[in-house]
Amino acid sequence: MDGAELLGVCVQSLGERQLTNRHPLLTLLIPLSLIALFFVVALLVGLAYKELVSGDPFVMQVNHRDGESIVQFFNPTRERKSPEFKVTREKGENFRVELVSNEAKIPGGAIEFYDATVLPGRFTILFAGTKFDVMGGVIIVNGQAFDWLPKHLSNANSR
Repeated sequence: MDGAELLGVCVQSLGERQLTNRHPLLTLLIPLSLIALFFVVALLVGLAYKELVSGDPFVMQVNHRDGESIVQFFNPTRERKSPEFKVTREKGENFRVELVSNEAKIPGGAIEFYDATVLPGRFTILFAGTKFDVMGGVIIVNGQAFDWLPKHLSNANSR
């Protein structure tokens, strides 16, 4: 046996001894560390994704004019607005509120359902006897669907 073969046998023997003599705690810690690292990376990727897809909250605006109240919603992320919806209510104050959770204060109204996991989210609001279901793709008012309008268009299909 020449020197190179002897060296190879010694290295192989040493490697086998190290594999068989590993500390049991070390064999447990390495996989657990890799699993923990995977979950941390997955969490960071998830949070980054939420930040990328999340937008600004919907805005609800109510103005009282000419003896009636006008409700309109805005989607700042997509630069859209809803048609103007006329509702009957006693004269009240004009207001504008960001819809970020069920904590949003809507004078004379209530948020019945909300999902703000990824803003702008979805909100179901009862206001002045009218039910508004505000979503990113459509607004449903008392069962009737209305599309969002670009901010610069008039409210031709208001009800």
